[in-house]
Amino acid sequence: MNTKLLPKPIIKLMPLLTLALLGILLSACSSAQNTGSGSQASDVTTPVISNTGLTVEGRLEPTDSVWLSFQSSGQVTEIQVGEGQSVKEGDILAVLGNQEAAQSELKAAELELLTAQQALDDLNQNARVAETQAHQVFVEAALAADNAHQILADMDSQSYRDEIDDAWTKVQDAEDDLNDAQETFDKYENLDEDNINRKNAETDLDAAQKAYDDALRAYNLLVYNLERARANADNADQVAEQANQDYKDRQDGPDPDELALRMAQVDSAQAHVAAAQKALDMMVLTAPFNGVVTSVDVTIGQVVSSGEPAMHLADFSSWFVKTTDLDEIKAVKINPGKSVTLTVDALPDLVLNGTVEWVSLDYTEKSGDILYTARIRLDDTDPRLHWGMTTSVNFED
Repeated sequence: MNTKLLPKPIIKLMPLLTLALLGILLSACSSAQNTGSGSQASDVTTPVISNTGLTVEGRLEPTDSVWLSFQSSGQVTEIQVGEGQSVKEGDILAVLGNQEAAQSELKAAELELLTAQQALDDLNQNARVAETQAHQVFVEAALAADNAHQILADMDSQSYRDEIDDAWTKVQDAEDDLNDAQETFDKYENLDEDNINRKNAETDLDAAQKAYDDALRAYNLLVYNLERARANADNADQVAEQANQDYKDRQDGPDPDELALRMAQVDSAQAHVAAAQKALDMMVLTAPFNGVVTSVDVTIGQVVSSGEPAMHLADFSSWFVKTTDLDEIKAVKINPGKSVTLTVDALPDLVLNGTVEWVSLDYTEKSGDILYTARIRLDDTDPRLHWGMTTSVNFED
């Protein structure tokens, strides 16, 4: 093997060159390690204790925010707001098509409810009218019964019974006269019809018969009038008793079965209205609170599915900060009501005051650390603040 020799001066410099190269390599490695450490530190924020208390990192967020979505599927036909537009609670933001059919269904359900409610009201009203009428019938029947008993009491007296007895005596006397006239006529019955004695006997018999008939009729009339008065009184009592029972029945209100049917019809109609209203509401996107539309993620003509995010709404009436790195050791030192000062990374010259609202009971685990969330309400604000800005939160001692 042939080996090419270096000149002697170069051989003498080799140790120096080797040391120089080694120094450069060590310097490069040290630089790489420092750079790596810096990158790792930027990924993990470590709380530091300032001269005034515990300082942790947080993020700015509005009072409230929500992604809004339709509760039914359909084609977007109206978009009434744009990004950055302020809205009030209840404002319509967007609408799906085919509302006419849903509105028609709602009107039909409302008419059904109106009809069912009217039928129930009529049933109750008619029951009250029927109760009043039944009471009037009972009062009139009771008065009629009193009158019937008064008539009976007037007739069923000693004087009236004496009158009946007298009438019966007259009937018996007339019967005796009739029997005598019959015996006399029987004596002459076989004589010539032109015989004077026969004619007189026949005339007396006819007169006796008429007298008897008149006396019997008068007697029967007196007896019948008394019996009729008794029957009228009994009948009036029965009518009054039935009228009283009818009145009591009416006091209980409408017929239970009919009332239950009418009420069930009203309940069914109310459920129909609620379902139709819900179906219509599901086609309209409304603002649940006052705020600003931060994002519109649908377009007119787009077909959306139920639950698909359509718009984002936020309430910027006040600002809050949520901590992102409050560990268990520091969390025990933080209580609601504690005052804090805050600085915003993007606005280093701005110092804000705030108050701790709550510290979460639940926790998250990150890289083996147990972390809690504290929510701080800002007492101050600034037009330059933006959602999501990083803040440093200093909890005062």
